[in-house]
Amino acid sequence: MSAPLKGLVVGLGRAGLEFDLASGPDAVYSHAKSLMRAKGAELAGGVDPDPGKRAAFQSFTGKPAFDSVASFAERAGAEIDLVCASTPTVVRETVLKEILASLKPRAILLEKPVAASLDEAVRVAEMLGRSGALVLVNYIRRFLPGFGRLRKEIASKKYGELQAGTIYYSTGLFNNASHFLNLLSFLFQDRLEPVWVGDSRPCSLKGDIDLPFCLGLGGAMIFFQAVDDAAFTMGEIDLVFSSGRVRLKDYAFYQDSWLSGPDPRYPDSPMLRPEHSDLLMIPEDYQARVVETIADVLTSGRDNPSDIDSAMQTMELCARIRERTTE
Repeated sequence: MSAPLKGLVVGLGRAGLEFDLASGPDAVYSHAKSLMRAKGAELAGGVDPDPGKRAAFQSFTGKPAFDSVASFAERAGAEIDLVCASTPTVVRETVLKEILASLKPRAILLEKPVAASLDEAVRVAEMLGRSGALVLVNYIRRFLPGFGRLRKEIASKKYGELQAGTIYYSTGLFNNASHFLNLLSFLFQDRLEPVWVGDSRPCSLKGDIDLPFCLGLGGAMIFFQAVDDAAFTMGEIDLVFSSGRVRLKDYAFYQDSWLSGPDPRYPDSPMLRPEHSDLLMIPEDYQARVVETIADVLTSGRDNPSDIDSAMQTMELCARIRERTTE
């Protein structure tokens, strides 16, 4: 039996810990809890300069928390397998320098986006490339088998050729729309090109924007519509093909599919008939599945499902869209 994957969480904000402070006992939304619950993993500690967040981490996990990566390395040792870097993007580059100066992790899991700007993201990617660590970016859907199955269905032309798509998102181009841009690249293995970009409006996340835009994907047009998140947040993908339709709803947790077939009322006019509905990812445990996939990549040598190159392509696309807005 191999030793457990020993993990450190750097940044104890929402993704690092706080998503689970009020969650149910079986839910796993944060990096801290994912390392506590994932098979073959072990939480070693946490790092955050905020004493309140360190206290919350220690109370919730029973593990030690430190004010810096150097303090963790000095007191707990530099032996660590996985670092989950969930700091705010504005300090991401600085914190990664601290991680690489004090530790030699086998793998680093980055929250998205990679950095606060494209220039900074390029520097981060180059720095991590020299580290020798396996680098993954937390575009969670790439880690889950349901989306791999959907990609195979699309590649096999089960639904025919893509004709059009509409995507609804909220809470920022870089923060949330990037998830769906990255997922489209994964599902279709094709380049997305900005065709039209509308006016931007303020976003609830500082430094991000909401805006409508249209992308070309092969011969199809994909329209992104930004939804105001004052009353609710939203994430939904609707793809129409020549012989079917796929809708990914509730942030793509669920898939509904239809295939073309005869209409019993009008035999000469085909209609879309329900084909299947699937749960693509279990809302309560997807983050634990990410950690288990990382452990599998490290031990089995399987392909990295969400490498920094694919994340950089998404970051570059977001930057190109933002450059074309009329804000």
